[in-house]
Amino acid sequence: MKKIIALVALLMFSHVGYSQLSFGRRAEYSQSANANDKQLFLIDFWATYCAPCITVAKYLNVLQEQFPEELYIVSLAYQSEDEIFKFLDVHPTKLAVSIDDNRKNFNEFQIRAMPEGILFNAKGEVVWRGNPANLKDHMVEKFLRKHKSKIAINDFIKYNNPSPNKKSDDDYYIPIKYNITDYSISSSDEPYEEGSISIRKNEDFTVINGNLEQVVGYLLGANQKQIKSDVFVNKTYNIILQDKQKKATKQEIAQELLAKEGLKYTTDSEIGEIYRFTLDNGDKNFWDKNSLDWGTEERPAFIISDSDLKADNITYETFVYRLSNLIDQPIVLDNKDNLPDNVYDWEVHYEFKDLMHGNLERLGIQPRKQKGSYPVYTIQDN
Repeated sequence: MKKIIALVALLMFSHVGYSQLSFGRRAEYSQSANANDKQLFLIDFWATYCAPCITVAKYLNVLQEQFPEELYIVSLAYQSEDEIFKFLDVHPTKLAVSIDDNRKNFNEFQIRAMPEGILFNAKGEVVWRGNPANLKDHMVEKFLRKHKSKIAINDFIKYNNPSPNKKSDDDYYIPIKYNITDYSISSSDEPYEEGSISIRKNEDFTVINGNLEQVVGYLLGANQKQIKSDVFVNKTYNIILQDKQKKATKQEIAQELLAKEGLKYTTDSEIGEIYRFTLDNGDKNFWDKNSLDWGTEERPAFIISDSDLKADNITYETFVYRLSNLIDQPIVLDNKDNLPDNVYDWEVHYEFKDLMHGNLERLGIQPRKQKGSYPVYTIQDN
């Protein structure tokens, strides 16, 4: 009898094929997945009253940003449009969100508890089912190697009542092309309200957005503890750097940015707890830039969880800068004038320091925690 039940379950959930999925309406377009044909589609079944679904959505945002080319995630709820929009006002997401009229898919797939996720390949076959938080990136990579067929998003997912006056997924993502030789500096009078600095990649460019202290900290490779300011400038700054630009150092770009505001920075030093990083063999043990691939369109340079830091096509100095802010500790680099300047891919655990040290040592980076001197930069009137 148990064998019969197991066989029925296998037939129901492992090899069922659906020519397409049909949803009621679209509530939100994906802001992370691009419009290319996809190999995998994950349907995240959720509800506004489901507290664990909020945590899962945060995880799925990270997962979607990691696989913008191959995977398309849709958060599917059956509640009213008003309820869903009120919820999204409080808990915004970058995922695609859709409404399941009359619980059609909830009933068809026998959703009894949430959160629940079903992963389909391009042929409409169910290849995985479970709590979406248990779908790890290495599992996605395995499924992608096994299921290589692709299908257009709009061919796989159909809407009975598409939202009027909205663009399709094919039109949603428009790649940005930068016609910049080395770097550019711009600002707007709008205050920067995103919290942490935004660092994104676009082909051979790094795009930085933040407030004055954040952007200057990035350019100087300084932890936010190392940046002080005697002035208040409530603007948003945008810096675009070509990866191989040699026209000016980042320090010179910081000076130019500040000079535009009639400001400058001075350098001092303080004594405290620091990490000192030493490279044993240059970049010999670094991951090459093809180890992780999040696509060529503009995308996050980093994917950060509560314990891990991943980065795609980032220099050693930028990696160290981001790690320094995550562990809230100044990092001093030995031989700073002779550092590798190529871009690399990175994956390092940072929550537990023993694991972090092991990850860094495998990359040829020797970390030493000690008491020492570190630079402090003060922004002031020129």
